Amino acid sequence: MSENTLLNVIQSLESKFNLNPYQKKQIKKIVEYWKVGTTIYPGDIKSRTAMTIETTYKLLKELNQKGFLEKRYELYCSECHSFKGEVLKTLTDDLEDNYCDFCNHEFIVFQDTILIYQVVKLDIN
Repeated sequence: MSENTLLNVIQSLESKFNLNPYQKKQIKKIVEYWKVGTTIYPGDIKSRTAMTIETTYKLLKELNQKGFLEKRYELYCSECHSFKGEVLKTLTDDLEDNYCDFCNHEFIVFQDTILIYQVVKLDIN
């Protein structure tokens, strides 16, 4: 991501989300390593920035609306709390295997997914 674009995005997010100096520094570090195709996990951003999960999702939604990120959905078993390792582009994608590998729970896509993001663009143009 070019430095000017990165700095512009960071500056707009700093004021919009009232980020403290530590959070500003951490967000800049995180975003500098993003490449097209990078998967973004909200829980990881939260833990590395000390932001609330609500603020984290709002920040990622903003980046999604600006065209940097696209939503993805990772299958997560609500019964045994294990990840399937399968990521869906939309909630209407067909599943290759509808069952949890660990407990055989049948996935219900609207209940057994976690919203994550994928980097799809590095510049705002």
